[in-house]
Amino acid sequence: MRSLRELSVRTDSAEQLADWVEISAFLCDDKSVSKEDLARALVREGSNQGEQLYRDKATEAFDELAAREAAVGNSISVDPIAAYPFEIDGDLLRLRVDPFDEHGRGAVYAFLLAATRASMDSRTRKLANLDPTVLFEMICAEALCQFWGGRSAVSDVLVTGTSNQSLPAGNARFPSIIESLSGQIREGGGWKKGARSPGAGDGGLDIAVWRRFHDRRPGSLVGFAQCKTGDNWRDHLGKRNPSSISCKYFSSPLVIAPVPIYMVPCRVGLEEWADVMRQHSGLLFDRCRITTCCTHLPHQRIGECQRWAHAAIRRELDELISKKLVPPSSGGTVKMTR
Repeated sequence: MRSLRELSVRTDSAEQLADWVEISAFLCDDKSVSKEDLARALVREGSNQGEQLYRDKATEAFDELAAREAAVGNSISVDPIAAYPFEIDGDLLRLRVDPFDEHGRGAVYAFLLAATRASMDSRTRKLANLDPTVLFEMICAEALCQFWGGRSAVSDVLVTGTSNQSLPAGNARFPSIIESLSGQIREGGGWKKGARSPGAGDGGLDIAVWRRFHDRRPGSLVGFAQCKTGDNWRDHLGKRNPSSISCKYFSSPLVIAPVPIYMVPCRVGLEEWADVMRQHSGLLFDRCRITTCCTHLPHQRIGECQRWAHAAIRRELDELISKKLVPPSSGGTVKMTR
C-alpha cells in the first residue's frame, strides 16, 4: 500500500514535495512544517549528493506552496469550503484551519490532496464506506456546474460515468445518456440510429455540462469531461477525445463541438501545463482549479470529503505509530468533530 508521506529525492517534483509538506502538517502535533524539515527529510532519504541540492529542492517546493496559496486565493471567511486550509509564513507552512471540524473549511482541498497521494487500487482505496473515485466525479460535476454558471433553467450538469447508479444498466445506459443530453440542450436529435453502444461503459465521458440560450436554438456551450485519479493519469491524455461523441452517437452532430475537459485531483506543474493542454486539446482542471469552483458543494458531499480524507490520513498516522516513527500520543488528525 502506498504511503501518503512517500518521499523520493530522485523522482519527486516540486509539486510532489509540496504535497509531502501539506500531508506532514496534518500529522505533526504543532500542525506546521518548515523548509528545513523538508530539507532534512530529503537528506535522510537521499544519497550523498550534497546538502545544497536538497535545500534547493526544498526551496522549489515552498515556492510551489506559495503559488498554491495564491492560486486558490479564497478567504476562509468568504468561501470556507473552497479555501486553502494552509498558510505560508516565510519558510513555514501551517495548517490554518481544521478541515474535519463542523465548519468543513478547506475540506475539498484536503480530500483532493489525500486522493492524490493515496493508492487508487480498488482493493485499498475505499475508506469510511466511500470510494474516492466516485466521490471525485461528484465533486468535479459540482465544480464544472459552477464554472459554467450554476444550475438554472438553461444550464446544468449530468454525471454520466459509471458512478451514477440512477442510469440504466447494460446496453441501454449510454443511449439513455445521449437522449437525456439531447433533450436538455435542445439539439443533437437524440441517439444515432445504428450507433453501437459502449454497453455498460461511459464511452469516455464522465460528466456533461451545458449552458444554452433561452431562444432554444442550436449552438449551446457544452463541455464533456473525463475525470482521472491515480498515478497514471498522463497515460490517458490524447487517447480519447470526448468531443468525438457528438459525431459518433448523436443523430445530428452538435453545432459547436463540445469543449473537452480533463480533471485530476493533483496539482499540475506549470512546466508541463501547456504540454498537457496540447495533448488533451481542451480545458484542464487540477486540484487548485477544482477547489476554487467548489463554492456551492452540497452539505452531504462536504461530509463525504471529510470522512474519506480523515480516514486516509488517520490510516497514515496509525502506520507511523506502528512503525514507531511517531509516538502513540501524537495528535495528528485523530479527531473529527463533524
